[in-house]
Amino acid sequence: MLYIERNPSYSSRNTNHCSARPPPGKNNVTPPFRTLVDLFEKLRSERRQDVKKTLLSNWINGWREKVGKDFFPLLRLLLPHLDKERVYGLKEATIANLYIDLFRLQKSKNGKESHASQLIKWRQPTGQGSAPGDFSAAIFDLANKHSEVTESTSSIKRINDFLDNLSNAMKDQ
Repeated sequence: MLYIERNPSYSSRNTNHCSARPPPGKNNVTPPFRTLVDLFEKLRSERRQDVKKTLLSNWINGWREKVGKDFFPLLRLLLPHLDKERVYGLKEATIANLYIDLFRLQKSKNGKESHASQLIKWRQPTGQGSAPGDFSAAIFDLANKHSEVTESTSSIKRINDFLDNLSNAMKDQ
């Protein structure tokens, strides 16, 4: 099993590297998270493997040229299931309740199915075109209906910092 973890011997403070591999170097400012989302959307819609490989290769080469040689922040977002430093301990029901609180949604509306109850019952078919059992699609639909943010300005570093803070908060509980 492959795991992602930063090797402490590569720290910029430690000059006694015991490995033949050079340290990753200091990164410049990371690009907006939106550029990574755009890449994922292009990869998802593209059918040809050679085009997918070119898109990914170009994006990574751009990272190397503009950001630096340290791919750790990128890999944490590309392969979150391999990142053993971040453990959230959040289940879908907990996340659904957090979003309901965040958007201040009411649990029912005059006997009619509310957005909150749709999110709580995300495993059940709604008949509105979204696939049952797709929690991320249910969250996306909810955020689209209730958020006024049209374009994210957060950088990849800022997203990583947020996820680190969330993971640390969950460990403290």
